[in-house]
Amino acid sequence: MNVEAYGVLYKVEKEHWWTRVRARLLRLLVKRYFIHSGNLKILDVGCGTGLNSKLLESFGTVYSLDVSEEALRFCSEQRLKNLYRGEANSLPFGDGNFDLVIALDVFEHLKDDQGATQEIKRVLKPGGIFICFVPAFSFLWSAHDEYLMHQRRYDKKSLEALFVSGWTKNKVSYFNFFLFPPIVFMRFIIKLFKLKDKDSFERLSTLNAVFYAIFKAELPLLRLIDFPFGVSLLAVYQKNTEVV
Repeated sequence: MNVEAYGVLYKVEKEHWWTRVRARLLRLLVKRYFIHSGNLKILDVGCGTGLNSKLLESFGTVYSLDVSEEALRFCSEQRLKNLYRGEANSLPFGDGNFDLVIALDVFEHLKDDQGATQEIKRVLKPGGIFICFVPAFSFLWSAHDEYLMHQRRYDKKSLEALFVSGWTKNKVSYFNFFLFPPIVFMRFIIKLFKLKDKDSFERLSTLNAVFYAIFKAELPLLRLIDFPFGVSLLAVYQKNTEVV
């Protein structure tokens, strides 16, 4: 990710509608798949500035990994422990170590996302859970993706293709569904008139509270259904238990 983007994100992530609802969604998913939580061993791959690692501390012991020294510096400011510099394709941990691994908006940065999936499966305990968020649909590609140094955006088929063997699918769904039409429209206008849209996190929109309320309204529905489209995708997979 662009190094300067970490500083921008750190300034606004606790108030920005997107990061706030994403954090609520993460908490909802962890509570759903770990009914008796509190003593989990958790790995946050591509932890960024540490917002999600901080949230996960209430569920157990968190290990935070990022390729960027700048990102880990912000994690230190949040007083996070167990910080590691490393890559998703070569995790510095032994086999079968973690109950839960998360990679939120990380895979789109990786050249070898398939290799990262295999590495995450390696470090998960049998029966462990992997939660992944990625941006959706190539037609939504914009200058924002380029600024963040994305390699790709996903659709449901391409995301599911990463989990080739040794996994059980729990949930795959698009999300940010209600805001999908206006976001598509804005991306079209920006491209049509060649407007600058380097980083939408640089500023908190005057509509921040409205976007937050609309986006948050999806969460109860995500418990019950999978959305057919959205700005992002989530996947929850479980590592298969070994056959005795």
